[in-house]
Amino acid sequence: MEIINIVAIIISPLIAVSITFWNQRRVDKKDIKEGVFFTLMENRSNLYISLETVQALHSIDVVFQDDKQVIKLWSDYFDSLSPISFDEDKNKRLWLDLLAAMAKNLGYKNLTQVQISKVYTPQMFYDQVERYQKLTDNLGTVAEASGNLKTKPRGTKSATPNTKTNDKAS
Repeated sequence: MEIINIVAIIISPLIAVSITFWNQRRVDKKDIKEGVFFTLMENRSNLYISLETVQALHSIDVVFQDDKQVIKLWSDYFDSLSPISFDEDKNKRLWLDLLAAMAKNLGYKNLTQVQISKVYTPQMFYDQVERYQKLTDNLGTVAEASGNLKTKPRGTKSATPNTKTNDKAS
């Protein structure tokens, strides 16, 4: 009986520590998944895709590797981004499917695609994009008209290389 008590005294803390580490890893994985999901949700209505969104999309394969449905939907969505076969309606549907599957994986079972598709974008954002587009178009027109829009590919040398003259007589 004493041996059982001694073994229990030695093994109990090891089991407790193992359970604590296992639970912490599980919590950390869920936190990372939620970070990716929240980033995509927060940026889903952006007029332009942000670096933060791109980074979140790139991490889906690793973070959600245990969910075949999420991985498949991510792959389908990625394929839909091809400029050759881009279909905006299909793309939006796949985007909603992906976010809904991620929500389900994280336990947000009552979050519907209708709720996910609801976004608020103030008119001022559209106005800013329109003003920026007009400004860049006008700047391009002015630069072309003035003849100052001379570009050369990076890494090429100018047509007239810098040559130093030697002032000393030979």
